[in-house]
Amino acid sequence: MSRILVVGTKKRLPDAIDLLYSLENVHVIDYQGGEEGFSLGAPLPEASDASHKLLKLRSAEKDLAVNVENIIATIPESKVRSELEDAIAKIDEEVLQAVESRNAKQARLTEAESRLAQLEPYRSIPLEIEMYRGYDSLKVLAGNVRADPEPALERELNGHYELFTAKGGSFVVLFVSSKHLEEAQRILAENGFTEFPLPTGTGLPGTAVAELENEIKTASEELEIANKEIASLNEKYASLILASDEYLSIVVEKAELPLRMATSSYTFILEAWVPTSAYEKVTSAFAERFGDAIHIELLENRGREEHHAEEDEIKMESGLTSAETVSLPVEEEPPVKLEHGRNTGRFEFFVKLLSTPRYNEIDPTITVAIFFPMFFGLMVGDVG
Repeated sequence: MSRILVVGTKKRLPDAIDLLYSLENVHVIDYQGGEEGFSLGAPLPEASDASHKLLKLRSAEKDLAVNVENIIATIPESKVRSELEDAIAKIDEEVLQAVESRNAKQARLTEAESRLAQLEPYRSIPLEIEMYRGYDSLKVLAGNVRADPEPALERELNGHYELFTAKGGSFVVLFVSSKHLEEAQRILAENGFTEFPLPTGTGLPGTAVAELENEIKTASEELEIANKEIASLNEKYASLILASDEYLSIVVEKAELPLRMATSSYTFILEAWVPTSAYEKVTSAFAERFGDAIHIELLENRGREEHHAEEDEIKMESGLTSAETVSLPVEEEPPVKLEHGRNTGRFEFFVKLLSTPRYNEIDPTITVAIFFPMFFGLMVGDVG
C-alpha cells in the first residue's frame, strides 16, 4: 500500500472529492489535528439537505419494513437523481398518511382489548358497572381468590357485607362497610386474594363485553386493511426507496468528507492509502482532471513485511522513558479488505469476530473455511 498526500485549493475540493470516489480505491486517513493554521474542514453545502432527505427516506423504509434481500429491480442513478425531489415528497405524504391510519386503528384495537380484559371477569356478575363506585360508607373489593372466603366472612363480619361470585368461583366482588374494611381485607388475603381494578363505564358488564367484542372484530378488520395498504406501498416504492437511500448516502458521505481532512482559509490537505499498483492511475487521473492545480506526493510505500518499532518506541515500551518526554507520531495502519469467493466469504464473519487481520498478517479465512465445519461436525456428532 502507498500513503499519499493530496494538497489543493478549497474551490477545487468538491471536484477532488468526486474524483476520489470515482477511483474507488482510495482510503482517506482521518486528520488528527495539531498542524498550525489548519483545522478540520466543514461539510459541503449539500450535506444538510441530503441528510434531511435521507432521514425521511429511512423513516419510510422503517415504516414500510423494506427488506433489501427481497428487492431485485434496479433503478438507474440518472432516474433517481431526476425524480428524487418529487419522489421523496410523494413517498413521505403517502407513507405518513398510511402509517398514521394504521397506528390509529392499532391504538383503537389495543384500547378495546384492554377494556375487554378489564370487564371480562365481571361478565357473569349481575350488577351494573355504575354500582361499583360512588359510595361513602361502603368499600368495594374485587379480584381472584384461591379459596372461598364466604364462610370466614360470615363468621367474622356478622352480615356487614355482600359477596358476589362469578361463574367458576375464582372471581369475587365484596361490598363491605368501611369500618369492617381491614378485617375483610385480612380474610381475603388468607384466601389468596389478588385484587383487580374496578370497571369503568355504564350498563351491564355482559352487554359492554359483547359491544367490545364487536368493536375488536371491526378494528381488527380495519387494521388488516391498513396493513395491506402499507404492504402495497412497500411493493410500489421499495426499489425506489432503496435506490434513493443508496444515492443520498453517497452524497452525504462525499459532502461530509471535509470533516476528515485538514483545511485552512484557502487550501485543503488530506492523506490517504491507495494500492501501490494503482498509484500511477491515481496520479494520472488527478493530473488529467486538474493539471497542476492539485499536488499529489508519495509519502511512503508499505510492504507486507513487519513494520518494526523505532528506537524511541522500544525505549518507551521498556520503561526507559515516557510519553511525556518523547512525542511519538501515531502509526497509521494500512487498510485491509478481505476478498474471497462466495463459499469462502461466508466464513469471514468468524474471522472478524476476533479481528480483521492486519495488513502484514496471513488471512486465516481459508483455514477457517476448511477446519470450522469439520470441528463443528465432530462436536455435534455429524462427522466421524
